[in-house]
Amino acid sequence: MKKIILLLLLVTILAGCVSNDYEKTVRHEIEYSVTIDLTSPKGDNKVEGEIYNATFYIPLPIKEEEAINLKNVSKPENWEVLVVETEYGKMLEIKAKRIRTEIPPMLIPVKPGETPSEFPEEIKNFKWEPNEVRFRLKLDKEVDTLNPINGEFTLSPKFNLEEIACPEDYSIHYKYVKCYEYMTKVYAKYEGGENLSVSIAVWLNGRNTWFDYGWTGNEFDDFVLVRINGSGWYDVEGKLEVGKGIYRK
Repeated sequence: MKKIILLLLLVTILAGCVSNDYEKTVRHEIEYSVTIDLTSPKGDNKVEGEIYNATFYIPLPIKEEEAINLKNVSKPENWEVLVVETEYGKMLEIKAKRIRTEIPPMLIPVKPGETPSEFPEEIKNFKWEPNEVRFRLKLDKEVDTLNPINGEFTLSPKFNLEEIACPEDYSIHYKYVKCYEYMTKVYAKYEGGENLSVSIAVWLNGRNTWFDYGWTGNEFDDFVLVRINGSGWYDVEGKLEVGKGIYRK
């Protein structure tokens, strides 16, 4: 009997600790990133090259017609990042006098028994900076990751949003997952980059995380991947995946 009482007491104490852990560790965040790189014409691998006098209009996180506040955004030094009004609504404007994609030098494998040689100067002096805009916003309320279209930041503009079948393995891991596709717009104007493509990846993630016998949580992903060749407006497909993760119901 004493053992049972002690066991119940221990379970109660542990439950209280877990509850306290949850309250202390719960986080609500939105993360947004835009990556621009040069690839081969088919877009199957990143290659070295550069473009000049570039301007891009990129889908932007919008909630109730208000753009996300990009204070403390991380970006390359020579990039200008602004929220601008376009014919398709508010979008992110990226301007750069030069965007260059660089490939780090390859290391030469050392065979067993050989003495490693000194690093070549091109490896020692190589400095890599991603062609990326990144922004994270901490929120003081839970992110509605089941239905973010109504009341959360999602990429805009969005046209012809419709539900589609999710990848087969999603149903194994996620109970409430739903997937959508839509059309959006991307604008580019630049010089150079002949015989190259410009690959743009736009990603928005909203998530709730907490500690409950380990880190867990739920999230939605809103993303656009496009490969362009030359200046002008592009019709681009986007995807929205909601209800990914664990829900405390």
